[in-house]
Amino acid sequence: MKKILFIACFVAGPVLAAEPCQGTRPDDFNATEDGLVIDDRTGLMWTRCLAGMTWDGTSCTGTATETDSEGAFQLAVDATLAGHNDWRVPNIKELDSLAELACQAPAMDAMAFPGMPTEGFLWSSTPHVLNEHAGFWVLGIESGQITTRNDRAYVLLVRDAD
Repeated sequence: MKKILFIACFVAGPVLAAEPCQGTRPDDFNATEDGLVIDDRTGLMWTRCLAGMTWDGTSCTGTATETDSEGAFQLAVDATLAGHNDWRVPNIKELDSLAELACQAPAMDAMAFPGMPTEGFLWSSTPHVLNEHAGFWVLGIESGQITTRNDRAYVLLVRDAD
């Protein structure tokens, strides 16, 4: 009878974090000193941090707000950031323009959006028109996939760049 020997190797020590994924189009994103990023390809200006977080000059700090869709729209109405008060919740096409399928957890350019959690969803302003109970279209942060949601998600605000 043949015997098979299995050898398992375990390495002790800290698990090193992966390098942040820069994505496939880093030259399109121009970060500002006040916590915004301009996407030259789409002409949109985004907040680098999720609603509830603040930009400290080098990174996003604080705790991101997970809210229902009504709360997401109210956050946009109430927002005054970097002297702009015309922030809005992006439509699904705008939000999908940020998805980087070459990146995972988050499936976004982590250099442009450094405070992104590794899982959860981002609200869009695009409702599911065939099923009102399905809520709004959202972008999955971990995978970059689009789905619908009607409970809670994070908010990344956008406006047209001047």
